[in-house]
Amino acid sequence: VKSRRASSRDQIYRSSGTAVSDAMLEGMDEMFELADLAYDEHQDGGIKHVLNGMGYNLIKHDTTAVPGYLGHYIAINADQSEGKRAIIGVKGTSNLEDFLTDSCASAVEYNLTHPFYEGGSNTLRCHEGVFISSQRLSEDLLPLIKNLLIPSGYKIMIVGHSLGAGCGSLLALLLRTSIPSLQDNDKLKVWAFASPPVLDLDSALACSPFVTTVVNNCDVVPRANISPLIVTVRLMRAMNKRLKERVLD
Repeated sequence: VKSRRASSRDQIYRSSGTAVSDAMLEGMDEMFELADLAYDEHQDGGIKHVLNGMGYNLIKHDTTAVPGYLGHYIAINADQSEGKRAIIGVKGTSNLEDFLTDSCASAVEYNLTHPFYEGGSNTLRCHEGVFISSQRLSEDLLPLIKNLLIPSGYKIMIVGHSLGAGCGSLLALLLRTSIPSLQDNDKLKVWAFASPPVLDLDSALACSPFVTTVVNNCDVVPRANISPLIVTVRLMRAMNKRLKERVLD
């Protein structure tokens, strides 16, 4: 039975939606490797060593572990013959401090200094813990990005997995409000792997030109927020009530 259910589920995923082109997937394997490196748990050695092997030079690595702030790194490509690229890798959940950030999951309304896209609103609703972490990370990285990377001609690529993916997406949004030139979608891109839901629908759709989100079939993290939890609890209560009515509890 389990085998048939899994097969049926996989068939639904294969037949749903629209096919993804090879062009859309170009570079995804490297971006996933760079996102995973933010955990600094690579089997081939430390983050600096692995980045060097991939053709990048590490310029910043922050392993701070406190609630409301995420570890991250910044690296630049060594061979710049085909353009300059700066990678910002944001670490996902890996310790208690990150879990506490995840747990601050209320949807809170925030005011932005400027819209993050042309014609957009100055307000948005998002995951409280992720927004706080992203805001602190933006304040930390803004001087380096604004005064060094952008004037030097670097394009910014933000990568992250899980909590790091959600934070990376909001980081990009906040950088676009602070640096108008980054609203050019060619200058700032995000690869978000298994990102939790962190934004209201309109804001999330507005991020689509510069954020690529990758979800592995029925992965629970991209569906994990308070609303589905409430629906699940209500469903379980209803099921329990029916079982009691039929003396099956």
